[in-house]
Amino acid sequence: MNTLIPTFLGSVNSWECDENEHLNVRFYVQKMQQTLEAGLLEVNLANQDTLWEICNKISVQHMRFGAEARIAEPITGYFGLLSVQADGFSALVELRNTATQKVIAAFNYDIAHPSSDTDLTTVPLPDYAGSRGVQPQPLPYIHISLSESHEYGFTTIGKGIIQPEECCPQGYLLRCHYMGRSSDSIPNLLMKFTAESEEGLSGAGVAGSAVLEYRMSYYSPLRLGDRFEMRSGLLHLGEKIYRMAHLIFNRDTGKLVLGSESVSINMDLKTRRSVPIAPAQRRIMAPLLLKEI
Repeated sequence: MNTLIPTFLGSVNSWECDENEHLNVRFYVQKMQQTLEAGLLEVNLANQDTLWEICNKISVQHMRFGAEARIAEPITGYFGLLSVQADGFSALVELRNTATQKVIAAFNYDIAHPSSDTDLTTVPLPDYAGSRGVQPQPLPYIHISLSESHEYGFTTIGKGIIQPEECCPQGYLLRCHYMGRSSDSIPNLLMKFTAESEEGLSGAGVAGSAVLEYRMSYYSPLRLGDRFEMRSGLLHLGEKIYRMAHLIFNRDTGKLVLGSESVSINMDLKTRRSVPIAPAQRRIMAPLLLKEI
C-alpha cells in the first residue's frame, strides 16, 4: 500500500449512482481511468502529447469490486506499476474509502505500449486484485462472428451509435463508455432472468444485483459515428452468483470490438447482502445457458 501513489481524490455523487443506490460501474471506470492517467504522468510513462495514444492501447482491463460505494463517500485513487517490459506494461489502480482506507475496487490494466524504461519501481499484485470468479484468459467465443453468435445462445441486448461527448480528442470511445454502454444494456438481459412474480421488485428496496468482477479484452476500438451491437449470454449459474459473457461488435465493419466476462450476485437491497438465486428464477435462467464452444 505504501508504494502506491495517490493520484485521485473525489467522492460519489448522487447522479453517479444507479437503481441499486450505489456507484454505477461506468463511474468506477471513469474514476479509475483518471487515477491511471495521472499515475502514468506521475511516473513519466506518458506526457500530455502521448497520454491518449497510450490509453487507447489498453488491451485488457480486469476489475474486482470489493465494496459498495454509496452517495457522498470520499474516495482516493492509488496507482502502481505491476510490470514493465519493452513491449508493454501492466498497472494496478485502486479506489479506497478516504477515511477508512478500505478497498472499494481494484483494477489491473495490460497496456500494449513499448517502454524504454524497464527499471521503474513495481508493486506485487495483491490477492484482492487478481482473478477469482473470472477466468484470466479471453472468452472462448471471441472468434465467432456477429451472425454466428445466435447459434450459441447469445442475444442482442444493446445497440447504438458513438456520440462526440463519449470520445477522446482523437475520436476514440473513452474506456468508461465501453462499460457505460454495457451497463445500459444489461437490464435487457436481466429481464429474461426474472420470474413473473418478481417483476418490478428490482430497485424498489427488495431485490437487485451487483457485479463483483469483470474482465474486458479490447480488440478493435470504436470511433465517433460507429454503430455497435452488444450480444450477451449466461455462462454459469451458481447458488448465489452467475457469470455472463458479452461480445460487442462494430456493426459497420463486423469486427469484434470487445469480449468480456462478468460475475454478478443477487442482492437484497434492504440488508445489502447477497441472497441465493430463487428457484423460480433459476428455472428461467437454466435454459438460457450458452452452448459450449
